[in-house]
Formats: sequence, structure tokens, C-alpha cells
Amino acid sequence: MDILIYEPIDLDRPAFRLLQLLRGKGPTIECMLYQAYLDGTDTVPYDALSYTWGGTDKTSTVIVNGKTFDVTKNLHSALQHLRSEDIDRVLWVDAICIDQDNERERGHQVQQMCKIYSQAEEVIVWLGQATEETNILMDSLRRLDGYSLMHGHRHWDLAQWTTFWLLDLRDPGFEPHKGLDLLLRRSWFRRVWILQEIANAKKASVWCGTKSVRAHTFALAPSLIGIKPERHCQAVLDIMPGRLREESWWSENRDLYNLLLKFSESEASDPRDKVYALLGISSDAWNANSLRPDYTKGLQEVIRDTSLFLFGPSDVSYETMPELLEDLTSRNATSFLEVVRTSDIKGVEHFLVRRGLEVPLSEDMIKGAVRNEKSGRDIMRLFLQERRGEVKVTEAVVKAAVKNVRNGRDIITLLLQQCDDEVQMTKVVINALQAASAGGHKAVVKLLLDKGAKTNTE
Repeated sequence: MDILIYEPIDLDRPAFRLLQLLRGKGPTIECMLYQAYLDGTDTVPYDALSYTWGGTDKTSTVIVNGKTFDVTKNLHSALQHLRSEDIDRVLWVDAICIDQDNERERGHQVQQMCKIYSQAEEVIVWLGQATEETNILMDSLRRLDGYSLMHGHRHWDLAQWTTFWLLDLRDPGFEPHKGLDLLLRRSWFRRVWILQEIANAKKASVWCGTKSVRAHTFALAPSLIGIKPERHCQAVLDIMPGRLREESWWSENRDLYNLLLKFSESEASDPRDKVYALLGISSDAWNANSLRPDYTKGLQEVIRDTSLFLFGPSDVSYETMPELLEDLTSRNATSFLEVVRTSDIKGVEHFLVRRGLEVPLSEDMIKGAVRNEKSGRDIMRLFLQERRGEVKVTEAVVKAAVKNVRNGRDIITLLLQQCDDEVQMTKVVINALQAASAGGHKAVVKLLLDKGAKTNTE
């Protein structure tokens, strides 16, 4: 039988292909592939598959448009389980719907990925074949799903979910934690592309073998069972449709820096995808021209563009993607220090809200703030208002503040207010007075002498 040859799609429009999984049973899987448009009014409803390829070896085959098409064993298994004996099913499956050998088309389709998954009727998460342990877990979660639908779960808190979950615990030998532990170790949770697939889903279900459960319920399983997933796994559960997505970090901070930091352990066969897979769900890079998915770009160019977007022009360069990801925290602190030294208060506020909360207010950071001639006073007020406990008044900080010709007097006043006791205040006054006298800063000297006299009087 002939090999499938793709017909070109319209790259000037949000075009994509859909897969019609034909009804049937038995070992042979037959499908039809056709073009559709995300901005069209006549696009048929479809479900989008979220899965792992399960390696690069394509040892199985399906029939697409009457032609042989090689697929991985895991995808073949997913299609077998999703196929109905009675009706055809319309799906979007990346390995079949995208011409993987066409770099221009791959880039075009990656740019559409957010819409493809958000416009799907349902995202189907395929975790692979079942075991006895996973069947026990999935059956119990399906029963819980039934209870929740019967009793109107929309406004349930965790305690109410737990009440119904405990009904199953009365059965001897009920050990759902084994099944959950097995599923959380599945490769799906480590694949970088699943992040935007599940995050953009308006509705999703989790499949393991022949059994499925709503993603909303599955995401609650660790809390119900008493398991603490690895940080990476929990972050994935947090973005599944439902209560966790609405209440977790997802609703607060989704800029590219934080996504790269949170999902640095995600896996991708192409290292460029460590960035490309996150663009569609980032709050600041989703439409950045410099970071549009483009597979004609080499890895070094993608790394350079990412670094430039995150931190601006710099002499720092990286050979590999892991080098960039491992240096994110350090580069972020360096960038924040530069902003504190040179920017106005609005720039500092913007950085602080976006990704400055993780940066400790070290002595160098405070020195940088008090040296800022234009906005040092306002920056210190902000630091004292938002993170007072981290502001330490040291000799070096005081001497740096004294040298601020424009704001030194006001900054010293703020620092004195931060002193814990009279002893520390006296030390600050003495150190500052020495530095101010040596530098000829008369206004600061007068302030300190007045403060010293007041302290002695008290």
C-alpha cells in the first residue's frame, strides 16, 4: 500500500487538519484526513488528543486516506481505545495531522496550538495501558465523579469531596495510592507539550486503558489520597480544568520566566520546544515576534532570542538550553539589581510584581536602591512597604545612602525608621555622620546631628 503524501494546508490562514477516526473493531485502524479552519463557522466539533509519542520508533501502522501511515505503539493503542464500533469520531492528533517533515508547516501549526486545544470540545489525556492498580484508582474516581454529579459539586470544597471519597475507604484492601503513584510516573506528566494542551482545555478527561474520569476529579486525587506529588507533577495537576486551575498559581503569574522556571524539568525531543511549547500559555510572550515558533532557526538562535526577551541585551551567552534554564534565577537577580540601580519607581514596581518576589533583598540590592539618584527614595519606600523584614540597615548601606546627592537626606530618614533599637540607631548615625562629613554632604550632616541630639536627649 502507498505511503501517505500530505496535501499542503493554507499557511496564510489558521488552517489545520482533522482526523476522522472511522468506526470499527479489530486490529486495522482506518482514518480520513481533511483540512479545516479555526476561524471558520462550519468546522465540525472535534476532540484533541494529549499524549506522549512513546519514543521515536514507529512500529505500528494505521490507514489514512487509504494509505499506510506509521505511528508509535502508544498512539496506536490510544486510537484503538478511543475508536467506537458504532460512530466515527473526529480528533486532532499532532503526529498525524501535522506534516512533521515540513518545517514551515510545523512552525505554523505550533502557533495555532493554543486555539486548537482551546476550541476542542474536549481534550483527551491518554496515560497509556491500564494495570490492576490503575483500574482500582480509576474505578474509585469514577464512582466519586458519579456522586459529585448527583449532588451538585460545583461549589464543593475539599472537605465535601473527601466525605464522598471516604465511602470507598470502607472496603477492605482498597489501596488507590498505588495506582495514582503509577500514573503520576507516566511519561505524559514530563512531556513539555502537554502543558499548553491541558492548560488551554475548557473540558478534559483522563484515560487509562478503557477507563476514563474527568480531569477535574483526577486533579483532586493526591489531596484525597494523601499523596504529595513531585513539584513538577503538582504544577501539571494545577492547570487541569477545574477548581485547582482557578485557585492555583495559574491565575496569578504566567509570564515566560516563571513558566520556564516551574517547568524546567519538562522533556522535549527537540530542545527548542522547551521554549516554544510554553509561548501559547505565557502572559507576556504569546505574541512576541522574536519568539514565534520557527523551526528554520537553529538552537543557538532560539536560546539567544529567549535570553534577549527575558533579560535584555547582554554579553552572557549559552551553548545549551539546560545552561540557560539553570541560570534563570541568577540572571533574574542580576537583572533586578540593574533595574533597582537605574530605573524609575514604575520600572521597579513592574519588575517586582512580574518576577522580583523570588529575588532576596540582599545588601547589594539595598545599596543599589539607595544609590539611585532619581528614584532611590521611592524605591526604598516601596521596599519598606512590601518587604520590610528583608531590609537590613548595614554600615555599607548607610554609606551608600549618604552619597546620594539628590535623595540622601530622605533615604537616611527612612533607614533610621527601620532601626530595631536605640543601639542600632546610634551606630547608623555615627557611620552616616562620618561618611557625610567626609563627603561634604551638609544637609545629611545637619539631619544626623539633629537626630543624634534628639537621641541623647531621650
